[in-house]
Amino acid sequence: MQGTFSVSRLGTMGRFGNMVFQYMFAKTYARRFGLRVECPAWVGNYLFAASDPPVERQLPIFREKDSHGRHDALIPNRNEPLAGHDIHGYFQYHTSYYAPDRDYLRDVFRLAPRLDSRLARGWEPIAARGKTAVGIHVRRGDYGHSIFYRTPIDWYLRWLEAVWPTLDEPFLYVASDDVPLVAKAFSDYQPAMLDDFRVNVGHTKLDFIRDWYALSRCQCLAMPNSTFSFSAAMFAEPGIRCFRSSLVDRGFISIEPWDAQPLVNGPEALAENFPDIPDLLTVQPGKKRRLRTMVRRLFAHQPLRRLQVPWRKAA
Repeated sequence: MQGTFSVSRLGTMGRFGNMVFQYMFAKTYARRFGLRVECPAWVGNYLFAASDPPVERQLPIFREKDSHGRHDALIPNRNEPLAGHDIHGYFQYHTSYYAPDRDYLRDVFRLAPRLDSRLARGWEPIAARGKTAVGIHVRRGDYGHSIFYRTPIDWYLRWLEAVWPTLDEPFLYVASDDVPLVAKAFSDYQPAMLDDFRVNVGHTKLDFIRDWYALSRCQCLAMPNSTFSFSAAMFAEPGIRCFRSSLVDRGFISIEPWDAQPLVNGPEALAENFPDIPDLLTVQPGKKRRLRTMVRRLFAHQPLRRLQVPWRKAA
C-alpha cells in the first residue's frame, strides 16, 4: 500500500510566499519517495489548479525547524521517508534541495490556463513599454522588524542607476503595498504598477497574483528579504538576473534563485544588529516582547549569546 503523509497547515502559516514553499515541499517529497500527499483546500487550488486529495484523518505530527542553514534541516537529512505523518513547517530549504525537481515544479506552479491567459493579456500593454522588464519589490505594510526589515528606498535607486544603462530598452514594474511611496520615489522611471496591470483575477483578495506574475515576467529583479518575490524569481524565465538586499553589504547582491536561501534568517539579516542603517524598523515599544520571543524561536538552533541583539529601534 502506498504510504501517505499530509501537510495540514498548508495555507495557514504566513502569506503566499510561505504557501509556495510548503506546497513545493509537499509535491517534491511525495514524488521522491513515491508517497501520497494529502492537502487542505488552499489558494493554489484556484491559482494553479492543484487537485490533491484532502486530509482524511489526523496523523502524528512531525515538525521541521522553522529556521535552518544549508545543512542542518531535519527532513533533508533523513534517509527514511516520513510516511504516516502530518508534516508541519515552512520548508524554506536552501533551493539547491529543490533544484533537481526544477522542471517538475515549474509545471506544478503553472497558472491555471484561464487565469494565465487573462494575466498574459493584461501584461501585454506593459511589456510593450520596452524590451527588458525590470522588477522591483518594495515591502512595507507588515515589514519593519527583525529579519523582515524595510529595505531602504535609496538602495533601490542606487541599484537602478547602476543597472539601467546596461539594459536594452528597459522599463520598470514596481510591486509594493505602499503605492504612494513608490510612485513618488521612482517617478523618474515612470513605473508600471498594479493599477496599470488591468485584469480581473476573480477576487480582490487575489490581486497579489498580478504582482507575482509581473515579477516573474521580469528579466532583472531587485527584491527585499521576502519569499514572495523570491518565489516569483524561481518561476521566472531562465536567465533572470536577481538581486536581494543585504544589510552587510548596504545594498543589493546578486543571487541565483535555485541556489540560495529563500529567506536570509541569520544574524546578518537581523535589523536590530545594524542600528547605523536608518528606517529599517517600525516596531512599536509594546510589540518588542512578542517579537523578542519570536526571534528567539526563529534562531533556536543558534546560540543566542552570539546574536548580541540590542533590541532597540535603529536611529
